Amino acid sequence: MSQSIDAKDSFNAELTAVVVIMKAALRYDQRQLRVYCDNYGLIQLWREQRNDSCLSEIRRLAASLGRFSLHPIPRQHNQPAHRLAVAATRSATIVPHRHKLPEHQEELK
Repeated sequence: MSQSIDAKDSFNAELTAVVVIMKAALRYDQRQLRVYCDNYGLIQLWREQRNDSCLSEIRRLAASLGRFSLHPIPRQHNQPAHRLAVAATRSATIVPHRHKLPEHQEELK
């Protein structure tokens, strides 16, 4: 999966990536989704269940899924995805995902 993410910072890049993943899950009729994220600000906002406008689309999509959860992952265990996010915030080009998942994430496939 690849998509251009026109975000100015890592929070918005991560937010956009979560929305893209949720839409893909729904498009393929998946009703359970567990997302790992290294942006602790996003995870904290999600867990506090605040009515923050930046989370409105995630909340709307989560309501369409039978089960959705957002979990923290330490950045040192998420380096390939972190590098892609950084590249996406610096460029409007499409960044293809060609990295192998770390061992602990392979189990989730």
